[in-house]
Amino acid sequence: MIDILSLILGIIFVLVAAELFTNGIETLGHRLAVSKNFTGSVLAAVGTALPETLIPIIAVIFFAGNKGHDIGVGAILGAPFMLATLAFPLIGLTVIIGHLLKKRGITLHTETTGLRRDLTFFLFAYSIALFVVPFESYFVRVLTAVFLVILYVVYVFQTLKGESEDMEATEHLFFAPKNPYPCYTVYFFR
Repeated sequence: MIDILSLILGIIFVLVAAELFTNGIETLGHRLAVSKNFTGSVLAAVGTALPETLIPIIAVIFFAGNKGHDIGVGAILGAPFMLATLAFPLIGLTVIIGHLLKKRGITLHTETTGLRRDLTFFLFAYSIALFVVPFESYFVRVLTAVFLVILYVVYVFQTLKGESEDMEATEHLFFAPKNPYPCYTVYFFR
């Protein structure tokens, strides 16, 4: 019984934390005056990827030999694909449930410019990473890692320059003040 109660409390905690995190990221994006696309594709992605980033680091440091390496490579390459195979169907299921509950229409409004850019960059990057995994050459791996970091920097700048087309407005930002000083708003990136 305690396990079931712990599970339910854990799920509630995760849902509340997700709502606060999402709202906090939206507020940060609003304060930095960046597009909603940049907020979701870069700021939220970095924040949500931090726990997944620790798994390969811990695996490589604390597990000897190929075990740590295999865990690290599996976590790095497997997590995004696992999330995509869960996220896309869940989005569709959410739209269907919302429609059945009469909360929303059946149409899904996608921001295709950002989605296309995200999928193009990351499918290209992961294709390169998967191609390089079998190579034993340290030089090839380091060169590939440097290339992927440069590619990510290019992606961040492309996303920063991109505009958010037809993205829904944020309903309510918990952490945003009512802008008591509207003439002092600072735009860092424009």
